Amino acid sequence: MHIESIRLLLVEDNDLDAKYITRVFARTDMMQATIVRATSLSDALSKLEVASFDVILLDLGLPDSNGLQSIREIRERSPSTPIVVQTGDDHRETGFQAIAAGAQDFLSKNDLKDHLLTRVAVHAILRQKQLIEVQEASLRDSMTGIANRRRCDIEFQKQLDIAARMGTPFCVAIADIDHFKSINDCGGHDLGDRVIKEVAQVLHNTCRAKDMVARIGGEEFALIFPDTSIDELASLLQMHRRSAEQLEIEGYDHNITVSIGATYVLSSDDNRSAFSRADEALYSAKDDGRNQCKIQPAIRPVLSTQIA
Repeated sequence: MHIESIRLLLVEDNDLDAKYITRVFARTDMMQATIVRATSLSDALSKLEVASFDVILLDLGLPDSNGLQSIREIRERSPSTPIVVQTGDDHRETGFQAIAAGAQDFLSKNDLKDHLLTRVAVHAILRQKQLIEVQEASLRDSMTGIANRRRCDIEFQKQLDIAARMGTPFCVAIADIDHFKSINDCGGHDLGDRVIKEVAQVLHNTCRAKDMVARIGGEEFALIFPDTSIDELASLLQMHRRSAEQLEIEGYDHNITVSIGATYVLSSDDNRSAFSRADEALYSAKDDGRNQCKIQPAIRPVLSTQIA
């Protein structure tokens, strides 16, 4: 992977060191570097609020921070940006502690040779990109390309924390492809896999930007609706149901339908209890004839019947 240009945040309070590093990147032929300098941790955090960077070159000896704490605070503010630490001594233990705190690599200020400095910065960027790709792959369903169960659990906890902090409501749902065994019996597993992929894509495309759909097993999908009240939920569920109903699958002459069960998430919920209620509503929708949406009656009894 070739890198033609980078944006580097140089967090360095020493003017001479900052000038030297700037010159190193100015004369390298490896890439074109745009350098933004911060002279303190607070200055760096402010710059990270308004701009993104490919790599951060961080001096641990800042006037307003105590060593490794700088790494932790920058990592919290910008978790995906690789950090290369400059240490003021030759003790490798300091560098290893920096990596344990979240840095990608380290360099001693006594060893800031041109080729080494630029090479370490580039390698940090490449390693971080590879790490992010691996992490994203681990959160993606391999068949459909949408989120998987692990990603769903992470998103649920994130929205639960937001709801507790901000007081915003959110809802969850489970959608299941109707008569899926018949689909497999009709066209084999190849047809079944195509149907799962098509339903996953149409559910994903129907989601609003803030929503999420995940495949959580077989022909079953979880949906998370952040900042969504129980009164908004019914129309959203119907949008998803209708979008699946409009699918046309080559080689299969029958309609594809889904049943959906949903619930409002309570402050006392965890993902198991919330999705358990949604699952109860899903089974009710299945029992009442499929291709319909239901909301768990414990939240709003008036919505326990089929949603028109």
